[in-house]
Amino acid sequence: MIECSTGEHYKAIESLVSGKVKFASTNRRKEITITRLRLGKCRLNAYLKEISSHLGGLCESCHSAETAEHFLLHCHNRVCESLRNTCRKLNVEPKLATVLSDHRLIKVIYRNLDKNRRI
Repeated sequence: MIECSTGEHYKAIESLVSGKVKFASTNRRKEITITRLRLGKCRLNAYLKEISSHLGGLCESCHSAETAEHFLLHCHNRVCESLRNTCRKLNVEPKLATVLSDHRLIKVIYRNLDKNRRI
């Protein structure tokens, strides 16, 4: 059997394929932003490297691959810090699948994103 890595990012968040709407909002910009993060197809450097729009694909502050997981859970930025604090308060494990599925955490992500950010 051949192993395929296509879709691994999304599979980590949503293991079963279904027609169910995963995230919906009355705010179209918020819906687009969260969906892009869930798919891993946002304007973070790791994805930009995949589409040949960034040389290294690394985070400018941490020098690690700037993926959605890095940006939300491991980087030194306002979004990550607020998300970790909220996870601690809610007693929720800070995992990518959790933070991009829990509406309370999605609010924290969107509220703390810099509106000029590339996401």
